Amino acid sequence: MKGKLMFQFTDMSNSEEKIAQHVLEIRLEMGLTQEQFAAKLGVSFPTVNRWENKKTKPSPLAIQKLQKLLSALKKKKSASQESMEEIKANDAPQHKKIVNKATV
Repeated sequence: MKGKLMFQFTDMSNSEEKIAQHVLEIRLEMGLTQEQFAAKLGVSFPTVNRWENKKTKPSPLAIQKLQKLLSALKKKKSASQESMEEIKANDAPQHKKIVNKATV
């Protein structure tokens, strides 16, 4: 499920099933319970529960908040990935030096 955060909430014609799946994916990607996720969005726990169980769709205001969370999460993942690539790049030359010393 990780890495699939490409959904856009701008199209309200999406089925409850698709919206429910994407809300769930975002929440799980953030590692939050429904209660914690609801608090971040400023909605109640039962509201998030109804979204995820396909009972209702998020309101336009909730969709804006979801988009902001999704955007922040994407930026965080991108920054994290860049940091990991930088660490790998910095570690690679050191590894070569160690290998070269061992073969000499």
